[in-house]
Amino acid sequence: MTGRWLFAFDFDYTIVDEDSDYYVFQQLGPEQQRKMRELYATGAYTWTDLVDMLLGELHSNGVTEAQLRALLPSIPFNPAMHTALELASAQGHEIVVISDANTVYIDEIAVAKGFRHTIQSIITNKGEFDETGRLRITRHTTHPPHGCPRCAANLCKGKELLEYVAARGPFDRIVYLGDGKNDFCPGTKLAPSDLVLARRGRALEQMLLDPQHRAEVAAAVEFWDTSDDVLGAFTRLLGVSAEQS
Repeated sequence: MTGRWLFAFDFDYTIVDEDSDYYVFQQLGPEQQRKMRELYATGAYTWTDLVDMLLGELHSNGVTEAQLRALLPSIPFNPAMHTALELASAQGHEIVVISDANTVYIDEIAVAKGFRHTIQSIITNKGEFDETGRLRITRHTTHPPHGCPRCAANLCKGKELLEYVAARGPFDRIVYLGDGKNDFCPGTKLAPSDLVLARRGRALEQMLLDPQHRAEVAAAVEFWDTSDDVLGAFTRLLGVSAEQS
């Protein structure tokens, strides 16, 4: 028996193999995708506010709610991740998604890919279609500010992880999966018995390979390339086979 574990997942480039915000603009508004890169690099916008603004441009250009909803299920996704989620869920462990995407994207994709039932909670920015069919995205954190110097104003994943554990724990072990800079903060909140699974070739791996940053993370760290690696790690950690999912 492994006890009761918490599997905390990022979403973009972790559960799915693309950034969902970029994917929508790439497919439905390449001009907005270009503007996203340029404007975000100026530092004048939070990611969430920028996505909301550019979704407004998509809507003005005639992109409908139906088109957006129809696109989301096509995002690249490795079925091995579905099996990994099912495996952890079948063993009675808890799964939470903590993401800088939004509720519409995550819910639509999770339902379409068949793993929504494995997730106990989704912590992310609010997405909601208004009466005109325009998707609005609002910050998860608005007031009071979360106060973390590592994280963007709209979401501190470390704070959210600690609050989730306080409300839903205790857990015998936490396994955190992510890829980006904003996945470093929750890594610093983990105990030596916990584990960070960081995707190779992404910002989180670079940070964890730096000795100064690595010293801030007490948990064990492993790296992975594809969802097949995640599934392999889950079967090893849980002492079960993929067929038991």
